[in-house]
Amino acid sequence: MQKVYKSGYRIVHMSEIKIIVDEMMKELAVFIFAQAQENLIKNGTPDTGYLMRSATVKKEGNNWVDDWDAPYAARIENGSGPHYVPPKVLEGWIRRKLGVKDPDEVKSIAFAISKHIERYGTKPQPFVWPAIETARLKFKGGKKLLK
Repeated sequence: MQKVYKSGYRIVHMSEIKIIVDEMMKELAVFIFAQAQENLIKNGTPDTGYLMRSATVKKEGNNWVDDWDAPYAARIENGSGPHYVPPKVLEGWIRRKLGVKDPDEVKSIAFAISKHIERYGTKPQPFVWPAIETARLKFKGGKKLLK
């Protein structure tokens, strides 16, 4: 026998509550996902678009998850400690993002950026945590979920 709960003026079975909660969680995950993608654009982060294309909203067990598969997603979100990045890896980014055309200038800038990252790491460019905070404020108490 299923337990029956009174919700407002309607009697609801526990199975209905589970469906409603799952729908709310999905809506929240989709909202956070969309907001995080907007934050990436607002931050000026996208270069090739791989980070944005690597993202999905999926259900894992009873949870809805926003997942960014790009191996550098956490370093964008949180920044990084000092580490070596080969200058050659930075050259495409410099040409695309900074618009530098001269090959010698590209190599020079790549070397300088590589050394900077090696000494200081990279600064955070948060996109997920601000999305979570926006969702927390927008959906405070679940009032705006499932319009």
